[in-house]
Amino acid sequence: MDTGMIIMGVILTLLFITPFIFFRDRDKKAREKKLLTSLNELAAQNNATLSVCDVWNDSAIGIDKETSTLAFVIQSEKRTVNKVVQLVDMQSCRLVSKSHLRAFKHEDIRVTDSVSIVFEHVNRSKPDEVLEFYNDDFDSLTLGEELKVAEKWTEIIKTQLAGLHHQKRA
Repeated sequence: MDTGMIIMGVILTLLFITPFIFFRDRDKKAREKKLLTSLNELAAQNNATLSVCDVWNDSAIGIDKETSTLAFVIQSEKRTVNKVVQLVDMQSCRLVSKSHLRAFKHEDIRVTDSVSIVFEHVNRSKPDEVLEFYNDDFDSLTLGEELKVAEKWTEIIKTQLAGLHHQKRA
């Protein structure tokens, strides 16, 4: 095979693959824009303007640090979730990751079932508020960036809650 045939093969391969990459990226950006629009609309309905946001898969989360309002949306084929959490009504939050062991080729592997941030109300008679970042019943079988995003947001929320509790004491 001569060099000309190799170059021609590479060019044809690139010409064939490039449109798929372009459309995939365009669809991802359109989905992210739609999620951010929904998230900002949800926040605006609750008199909040989000200052920090994250988007992943079919989910988005954001916070208005001035009003301590947290907005969370999921928009997938399997479920739609729109939640607003007023952090002034929350005592604490924690990251909860549920998993189980599954036997695979003579060894046990840990399989993640769900990843959530759970809020405890100041009024303990109210049930906990749960933001579910991953659930294997609805999401892909493999855990992606959901755990990292949940860890990041747990820290952001804890910092915001600490500031609120400090203001109440002062």
